Amino acid sequence: MDRRATGGRRLSEPRLAPGSPPIATEGPKPAHLDRVFVDTSSLLTPDDDLPLLICAQEEDLRVYWSPYVVSEFTRVPTRETAIAAVQRGYSAAELRAPLEAVRTVIDQVVTAHEQAWHCPDPLYMRASHQQLEGVALADEQDRPVLAGALAVGARFLLSRDKRQFPHGEGESGVWCWHPDTYLTALFQNRPDIYRRVRLRIADMQRAGPLLPNPIFPPPLPPAPR
Repeated sequence: MDRRATGGRRLSEPRLAPGSPPIATEGPKPAHLDRVFVDTSSLLTPDDDLPLLICAQEEDLRVYWSPYVVSEFTRVPTRETAIAAVQRGYSAAELRAPLEAVRTVIDQVVTAHEQAWHCPDPLYMRASHQQLEGVALADEQDRPVLAGALAVGARFLLSRDKRQFPHGEGESGVWCWHPDTYLTALFQNRPDIYRRVRLRIADMQRAGPLLPNPIFPPPLPPAPR
């Protein structure tokens, strides 16, 4: 979804971002008050994450994540920052500053989301893991993600993982959709939600920088010497 401020102009029609898959013809269609489970790839993509956060804040969607997703969200930007610093010649002692910087951003993002997104009940989480016993997955690391979606009764699992959660296909009763395609279909069906999201983003842009994205930290300078 286009995140640019409206500037008082008429809103453009919601449209798929380049590279996003087409709206699926099989299975349920995105709707107001859907339960959706979000994986880490959606959380790390601002054009997916910010509209989903606003939809949850406005109670247009019930959005879920899990402690596993949060931990993975923490690992990825921390790892990428460390790799970038090492490639630029940072010593072990000099890594502290960039890692603390990315940690600050992670804390800001988690704090904003934990006030709007929901987590699965532990009892249902345990039951969903039992339900998935014997189910073969392309990547075992994604088992907790699917278990989380089952635990909350989500209709949709939003993911950019084409291998494990291919767009438009069902997995153990949950429909996997690309997050941008999901949002575009929802906004086309409910222009009122689209308008709310666009205007909220415009207000946020006028107030200051949007929610930071830790997977893309500011470029690191050469190692201090």
